[in-house]
Amino acid sequence: MEVGYNEPLSPGGRMYLRQELDASIDSFVQFQNPVDMFAVKAALASLVKTCPRLRSVVIENRGRPHWKELPSLNIIDHIIIVPEEEDEEDGNTQAYINKYLVSLPSMAAFCRNSPLWEVHILPKRHRAIVLRLHHCLGDCVSLLALFLSCCDAPVVDDPVSDVRSKKKGNAEGSIVYASLRDSCFKAPTSNLPQENGVLTLRLDDLKAVKNKLEATINDVFVGLVSCGISKYVGQQLVDGGTENPTICATMVVNIRGHGSKEVLRSIREKGKIPWGNKFGFFLLPIRLENTDDPLKFVRTAKCMIDKRKMSFVAIYTQRVGNVLAKIIGRENVASLVYKFRQNSGMVLSNIVGPSGPIKLATNLITNIGVTLSCLPGAIDVHLISYNGKAFLQFLVAEDVIPEPELLCRYVEEALTEMIADILNVDDVAD
Repeated sequence: MEVGYNEPLSPGGRMYLRQELDASIDSFVQFQNPVDMFAVKAALASLVKTCPRLRSVVIENRGRPHWKELPSLNIIDHIIIVPEEEDEEDGNTQAYINKYLVSLPSMAAFCRNSPLWEVHILPKRHRAIVLRLHHCLGDCVSLLALFLSCCDAPVVDDPVSDVRSKKKGNAEGSIVYASLRDSCFKAPTSNLPQENGVLTLRLDDLKAVKNKLEATINDVFVGLVSCGISKYVGQQLVDGGTENPTICATMVVNIRGHGSKEVLRSIREKGKIPWGNKFGFFLLPIRLENTDDPLKFVRTAKCMIDKRKMSFVAIYTQRVGNVLAKIIGRENVASLVYKFRQNSGMVLSNIVGPSGPIKLATNLITNIGVTLSCLPGAIDVHLISYNGKAFLQFLVAEDVIPEPELLCRYVEEALTEMIADILNVDDVAD
């Protein structure tokens, strides 16, 4: 990909420069061995050389933001060494990383006179780094591909959950918007306290449920989270006598028709696959209920997601956004998106990562996680697969989910029950 001087930002990139949506994509990467700062610097130098956007700043050209490539870039200015602390969550690495990710929005905002990215090297004992990139640079799929381009022997599964369908679209999109208008509950604004939680699952377990129900990983993912949240609020539903409330969830999907593997190839070969922000979304009414059949949540999710695939609503959301930006201006579109985000009870996304182990500067990567910061929301859940594992990153508002670790345990329990139900069915069949 070649950016060069005065490359205009995409409509999505311009939207994320607005104050309302000034968001960053925050990822953590854990390693087998302690992080070598000089090796990381060398890898970043290769990465910056690959993508001119990482050595460019945003300027206004005739009222429109453009990328302008800098004549030189000191990579050290974008590396932040986090000092050792005595009370580092009693040596619990994941707890420390969670706490650090939540603290990122309170740190200094990106300086617009410098490229919009940072790498935070955490204290040596944690063997981890945090990548912080402004959302105007690209979405999670393109930024994952960019990161893989500087790793050793990246291997990426590419079974993209294609939102396109051979069947003719219908009016499902308008029905969804109308029917869910009153079912959303107000999410907290971005300045309220948030907490982080991480759950690691076996990818083979997700695939076992997927294969048994002839579903997709997205179907299983949505069903798992729905079941976990139902378990979390289950006792409150019993005590309060509430009848199965509904959460309005937003499912964010890649609409390229290609995953990280193809985007990675485009970065290396300067192909024509869209980079940057290329995603759409659709709404899912998630019904919380107490049931002895956890697989019911997956079947319900599959039914809803299949309908939305046939409606092309995910593709239309981006196209309509681009048209509205030309009619009412990107400022007003950013405000609309912000309000939509405020009134969405939950945001879900699934990113397909490398299927095998990869290394950064000869250091084996053990865990990967990704989340968004500086955006309003009650519950954000982002799944990324890597080396046979599925990492679920939860970002929740304290007043909605005060115990994210408990929610993670309920989601894990839901998967265990699903696997048990599948095995029981197989035993009966035999």
